[in-house]
Amino acid sequence: MTQLRHFTKPHHVGKISTDGFIDFETTATSVKELRKEDKRINEFYGTNFKRTRAECQLQILANKHARQTTGTWVWFTEEKFCATANNGNTDSSELYFEFDSADICAKRWIDVKSTFKGKAAYFAEVLDSAAREMGDNPNKYWVCKKRVPIALAKQSGVFATQALWDIHVQIVEMRRELAKAA
Repeated sequence: MTQLRHFTKPHHVGKISTDGFIDFETTATSVKELRKEDKRINEFYGTNFKRTRAECQLQILANKHARQTTGTWVWFTEEKFCATANNGNTDSSELYFEFDSADICAKRWIDVKSTFKGKAAYFAEVLDSAAREMGDNPNKYWVCKKRVPIALAKQSGVFATQALWDIHVQIVEMRRELAKAA
């Protein structure tokens, strides 16, 4: 088993905790969805960030292209830091969820991308080149084709403090009870 980390930005931690899972990258398909993300950013940082309509449309097109060429993935790394996930911001180096690769059925990115042909292979190489330029090693990346439940996360990173871990355990137990009652 390989220990993997999913790094995230501070304004995503609340949504991940509330949803109970780590969702795919490149999922926004509408201006409305991007506006919700802008709102989360503003509430978290106390800013007045708002993408222009053109920026939203460009992001939506980029997301669509990524989904159509290489698919949708939840991304992980074996490394202790991920510059691409944190835009090079080392202040966010402890914002990760850690998992055992076998527990989440993760596959090595290098193996997945070796199956790509044509545009998908080219797009994967562009992603890898960008990662290397930021200082990451894409050969240490792993991916999951399904959303990953944070109930499988280890007591590290975001859950490193005992108080946060206890809250996480309580939420997982409540979700199990609700599932049994349904």
